[in-house]
Amino acid sequence: MKPKKTLAGFRDQLAKFANEATLPDEDKEQRPIVIIIDELDRCRPPYALQLLEKIKHLFNVPNITFVLAVDKEQLAYSIQSMYGHGMNTNGYLRRFIDLDFNLPAPEINAFCHAQFQRFGLEDFFKKRVQGFQYDRRNLSESFVSFFKSF
Repeated sequence: MKPKKTLAGFRDQLAKFANEATLPDEDKEQRPIVIIIDELDRCRPPYALQLLEKIKHLFNVPNITFVLAVDKEQLAYSIQSMYGHGMNTNGYLRRFIDLDFNLPAPEINAFCHAQFQRFGLEDFFKKRVQGFQYDRRNLSESFVSFFKSF
């Protein structure tokens, strides 16, 4: 009985905190507390599933929203490793995930160009000495080929 009271007390206090922390702003809009969990699919299977269960049972209160950034296919392998390969992983995950959103794969050439910009490779190759003008193109083409392969 004591664990149930403790759990209920925790959730009541958490709900009270979330309600106070998310009072409406000047636009009269109440925004939830958002907690982002990334790379759960890379955790040990028991830990990943325990965390999902704790989120569902401990933190399922108004004004708190969890965003899980995961590879569902990899998370499915975790579920299957715990519950067997015949497990309906999508059904299991629906117990925890209310809304699914899949990000599209990036356009490869645009992604590679963005990485060149991000890491300053464009500027690096502009400063190179005469005779190395093809290095940038060769590296860029190699990067695109590697990205397509992997």
